[in-house]
Amino acid sequence: IIAAGTLHVVGLKTKGEVVVTGHDNYCQASGWRNITAVAASGGSTVGLKADGTVIVVGRHKDYPVDVSGWKNITAIAVGSDTVDSHIVGLKKDGTVVAVCAGSPKERCAVSGWRNIVAIAAGASHTVGLKTSGTVVAVGNNQHKQCDVSGWRNIVAIAAGGSYTLGLKADGTVVSTGLKYSVQSDVEGWKNIVSIAANGQVLLGLKADGTVVALSSTGILSYEYDGMSRWKSIVALSVGDRGAVGVKA
Repeated sequence: IIAAGTLHVVGLKTKGEVVVTGHDNYCQASGWRNITAVAASGGSTVGLKADGTVIVVGRHKDYPVDVSGWKNITAIAVGSDTVDSHIVGLKKDGTVVAVCAGSPKERCAVSGWRNIVAIAAGASHTVGLKTSGTVVAVGNNQHKQCDVSGWRNIVAIAAGGSYTLGLKADGTVVSTGLKYSVQSDVEGWKNIVSIAANGQVLLGLKADGTVVALSSTGILSYEYDGMSRWKSIVALSVGDRGAVGVKA
């Protein structure tokens, strides 16, 4: 498992040990043990422990977050904002908990969610995938990034700064909230097995191990150009300044 933040990259090794490279503020996670999942944002590194609890390091001096009371967590997500990020936890019973650093608080209004199997967090919104293959979302809807109520047959979700992606069971992708009319490009993707997103970049991992990428600005910056040459990729993560891939 890998996770890319703005200034750091986190790796989870097979024995539950965490490795980190990048900015010192986030490298305090190096040496974590008994970890089953990791997530990263511009302002933090989050780890899910084997006992279902969660730990966090990073820049939260001005807007502290407290996950010390969380129990029975099975998945984690962290918003892509640099400092005012929010952390989301999926519980074993299909309910969701969230804590916000700073505002807006609407992105953490998940207490009524039920039957959730996957979660994703953008800069100011939170997305949940239900057992029925439908999707729910809360938070900032300025760009219609929360307009997911009509989605069906979804098997995975991803959230960027102002958009949401859904991977369908047939390997195609749906999107909402995207700027500059690139939705049609995303919805032309085929044979996708995994999706990832950050503030502006949308990634799709294809069944043949290659990667497709788009930018919500309409222009893919030079940091991501090299991904078109990647081969034999089995996992992806994307941060605000680059992407990371695991090869077979």
